[in-house]
Amino acid sequence: MRPIKFLYWNTDKKGETRQDVLRDIFAPPHEPDQPQRQEVPDVLILAECPVDLEPTFLQTYGLAQVPIATKQADGLQQRIYVRQNALLDLTLSEHFAVEEVAEDVVTERENLGYNSYRETILRSYTKVTRLLLLNLSVDDTSYLLACIHFPSKKYQDEISQLQIAHTYKSKLLAAAAEEKNPYADRIIIVGDFNMNPFDAGMLEPHGFHAISNRDFVKHKQKANTVVSSIFYNPCWALLGDYAIQHKERKLGGSHFYEGAYSRKLYWHLFDQVLVSEAITDRFVDNSLQLVEVPALTKELLSDTKRKDAVYSDHLPLSFTLNL
Repeated sequence: MRPIKFLYWNTDKKGETRQDVLRDIFAPPHEPDQPQRQEVPDVLILAECPVDLEPTFLQTYGLAQVPIATKQADGLQQRIYVRQNALLDLTLSEHFAVEEVAEDVVTERENLGYNSYRETILRSYTKVTRLLLLNLSVDDTSYLLACIHFPSKKYQDEISQLQIAHTYKSKLLAAAAEEKNPYADRIIIVGDFNMNPFDAGMLEPHGFHAISNRDFVKHKQKANTVVSSIFYNPCWALLGDYAIQHKERKLGGSHFYEGAYSRKLYWHLFDQVLVSEAITDRFVDNSLQLVEVPALTKELLSDTKRKDAVYSDHLPLSFTLNL
């Protein structure tokens, strides 16, 4: 069992500045003792990243890209990198789904009885997209790593997000349950959920059913006739602006948005990691943090319009699992 460090960041398509931010986070391998810098992660996950990191950057930090061999890979805009000496294997799962369909289906029914009527049913559906499933192997043990990026909260109400969460969760659980996949209950889900931990899509049994207390994460639980797998969400501890373990103030979330008319929270915690029952005790508690990069943070809290912004509108999320 070895500590595997992850760093997830939605770069918001901000071009070359993503490498500037990462340079501010990573200590170069030959200068590991730099203050305020972190070790290069074993697994680096970038969302909304339309182009690859530059070869010179990867060489400097000892990173290698995980190939995503699909024609639609560029459209997904997720890039995965591993530290070259991390002694792990990360490959694309054959269950990776890239197709996206959104359309309206109209069904008409006509009752031919005494009181005739015509009923029109409008039904919309979207196939799974923005879901990257990977096989993560460490010391001959396999894990399902799901990198997820939900549609923007601006265009979804809470019920829509719950429905999408149900679809995504069903897809990745089906992939993990197949006999030829040796995942058992070893599932890691990380990404920009575009939901706070307390939103229905994260908390309800029909959604991810992700709770804050690992003692109550059971493999299956029946709630309102629904048999649901429960996930542990350690990111509840990141809510609010007080880091109790360090007795100091911190930022109150991973994404700052003050334009909401309801639930005007200002700071939102959209970037999260969930783990399944079998590996809840593998999570290194004091490793979990939102990485505060001064230049990025300053712009987040400024009056800069997003179209004029230089940096991403999300903070990176860092955590470690003993795998």
